[in-house]
Amino acid sequence: MVVLAEPNLPCRPVITLPSDHSPFFSMPDRLAAALIRIAEDFARHWV
Repeated sequence: MVVLAEPNLPCRPVITLPSDHSPFFSMPDRLAAALIRIAEDFARHWV
């Protein structure tokens, strides 16, 4: 469903992880890295 909604939303960046239903359990390190990247980008542009 997210794949269908993505083109209609102005969300950037869009980060895709090749995980199962819950990346919290299947790839916590990659999820944490993605969240840190988003936070750093936000801080650079909005703070």
